[in-house]
Amino acid sequence: MEPRLSERHGAGRVPPPRRGGRQLFLADAQQIAADEGPIDAWAVLDALDVLVDRSLVAVLPGDDDASPRYRLLESPKAFALERLAAAGEVEATQLRLAHAVARLFAEAWDARMSGRLTTGLHRSLAPDCDNARAALASVHCSASVRLQIAAVLQRALPRALLGEQMARADTCVALLESEPSLHLRMVGWLSTALTVLITRRQRGRAAAERALTLARDHARLTGDRRHLYLALGLSAWAKAFHNELDSASASLAEMRGLEDVATVPTHLMLREDVESDLAGFRGDQAERLRLMRERVARMLGAHEEMTNVSNLIDAELAAGDVHAAVATGRTLVAKLALGRDEYELTMARLNLCAALLALDAVAEARVVAKAGWPQAARFEVQKEWADYLALLTALEGRAAAAARLCGYSVAAYELFEERRGGNEAIAFERACRLAAGALGESEFERLHADGRSLHDKDIETIAFGSGDA
Repeated sequence: MEPRLSERHGAGRVPPPRRGGRQLFLADAQQIAADEGPIDAWAVLDALDVLVDRSLVAVLPGDDDASPRYRLLESPKAFALERLAAAGEVEATQLRLAHAVARLFAEAWDARMSGRLTTGLHRSLAPDCDNARAALASVHCSASVRLQIAAVLQRALPRALLGEQMARADTCVALLESEPSLHLRMVGWLSTALTVLITRRQRGRAAAERALTLARDHARLTGDRRHLYLALGLSAWAKAFHNELDSASASLAEMRGLEDVATVPTHLMLREDVESDLAGFRGDQAERLRLMRERVARMLGAHEEMTNVSNLIDAELAAGDVHAAVATGRTLVAKLALGRDEYELTMARLNLCAALLALDAVAEARVVAKAGWPQAARFEVQKEWADYLALLTALEGRAAAAARLCGYSVAAYELFEERRGGNEAIAFERACRLAAGALGESEFERLHADGRSLHDKDIETIAFGSGDA
C-alpha cells in the first residue's frame, strides 16, 4: 500500500482499556459542579472527599505525572442524574460539561503544537473521549464549542475507530463555514485533513488547502508559524500523491525555511515523511528506502514505530528487495498480533500479502489475506485488498474469480476517487494479464464488467472459495 502519514497527530495506537465510565480531573469536576451560589470550587473538593470516603466516587491514578481522575460509580450516577432532572439543572450541567471539555481539548491541542505534549493526543485525551461524546450529544452547547470538541476529538480517537473519526470530521465541516474564529477554523481544517488524508485523499487535499490558506493568515496576524508548518506538510503530501511533484517540492522547501522558528520534533518528522514519500513518487525507490530505513532505525521503540515499519515493507517491495519486505512483514505482523492495534495489524497484513504474492508464496499469502480482509471495510482499504486478492486468485489458477475481482477493484477506486499506489498497480496489472491470458480477452472483459457490480459482502466467497467463481 502507498505510504501513510505516520500517526503522530493522534490517530495511531489503540489506547489502553478504559477503567469504566466517564472520568474527570479535579479542575474539570470543580468547573462543572460549581455555580454562582453556595457551591464553589472548595465546596466541590470537600464533597468529592466525602464521596470518595463513602466509596461512591473512585479515584483513578493518572499516568506518570498526570493528576488523578474521579469517576462516579454507576448506581450513584443514576441517582445523581435523577436529582439533576428533578432540580431542573440538566441543561446547565451539560453546558458546563461541554465548556470544560472544550477548554481541556483546546489546551491539549496547544500543548501538542508547542511541543509541551510529546505523546499523541490519543494517549493524553483517551479517558476524555466519553465526556466529549456526551458534550457533543447535548443540544445546548454553541456551535463554536461543538467545533472545538469535534476538531480535537478526531485526533483523540484511535484509528481503530475510523468510522467515528470520519463522522467527527463531517461535524467539523458542517460547522466551519459559520465559525468566526480564524484560529478555530484553522484547527478544524487541519484536524479534518489529518483524518481524511489517510483514506480519502481527494477530500483530504481540499481540507489541507483550506487549512493552509487559514494558517498563512494566522501566521501573518500572530507571527506563530507552527500551524503553517503543519499545513504545508499536509499540503505537500497531498500534492505529491496527486503527482504535482514540483508544487509538493516547493511546499517542502518552504517547510525547511520555517524550521528554526516553527517546529517541534514531532513536526520535523512530518517533513521527513514528505521527503521519503516524495522520493517514492518521483520514482527514486532506492532513496525512499534509504530514508525509511534511517527513520525506523532512529525511532525504534517510539510510538510511531509501527506505522513506519509498515511503510518500510511497502518501500522495500517497491525498491525490489522483496525478501526483505517479506521478512519485515512477518516480524511486524507477529508483533502486532500480540497486541490490540487492529488498524496497524490490518495495514501490516496488507503489505505482507503484497510482498508474499511478489514471491509467488501463494499459500502463505492466502492465510494472511483471509485474516486481513474482514477488517478492510472498517478501515476503508477494500480497494487495495482487491488488487491483491485478484492477484492471489489469478496465481491460484482461478482466472474467472480474478477477472471479477479486477472489476470490483476498478469500481472501488472510482468510488473513492483514488488512484492506485505503485505496488497495487503492479499487482493489479499482473492479475489482469494472468486472467486475460487464461480466459481470453472477451471472456475476461465480460467477467471484469460483472465484477464492477459486486459488493463487499460478495468478496470473501469469491476470493477464498475453493472453486472459480
